[in-house]
Amino acid sequence: MKKLICLLLAAVMTLGIACADEIVSIETTIPLSQPESPVTITLTYTGNLDIEFSPYAPTDQVRATVHSDEHADVVISIAPSDLYAGMSMADLSEEDLQYLQEVAGSQYENPSFATETSPEGNLYLFVSSNDEWDVDSLFTIYEGYFVELIQYHDDFAEQTEADDDFCRSLLYGIHFSTDATEAE
Repeated sequence: MKKLICLLLAAVMTLGIACADEIVSIETTIPLSQPESPVTITLTYTGNLDIEFSPYAPTDQVRATVHSDEHADVVISIAPSDLYAGMSMADLSEEDLQYLQEVAGSQYENPSFATETSPEGNLYLFVSSNDEWDVDSLFTIYEGYFVELIQYHDDFAEQTEADDDFCRSLLYGIHFSTDATEAE
């Protein structure tokens, strides 16, 4: 009987460890400019994450820090835009994209930029600080929302390709939905 209990406990513990790498899904709701149309933002990721929401974010924004044992921390900020209401980055003109690139890079001394496209077809801007305090960010506008992910190590060590891939996977895992529609 003791062997059976030990085997059962071992099986439960193994199942618990296996579940640790299951899909993590976090949901939060922020209002649009019109309070009758709140948007639910879901972050889906396979793996272990520690997510800390900022209590200081304005009520119409989401700001959360994602901690991972293997990768750089990522701060996710999402806020509605009246200027780009209902638009995504792919809808913008070259002049608008150039302006956003300048704004995104203005916080760094020697930034480099790359425009990339997510697997779902969403356009986004990758910005690297290229200085001794290595900070990288991903920036996009999606359905009228500014979405920015800023990644860094606590000691501002150099970002790795694995860090960049982790940050991209978080961006790709963000989904917007309203009561009326489901966004991809």
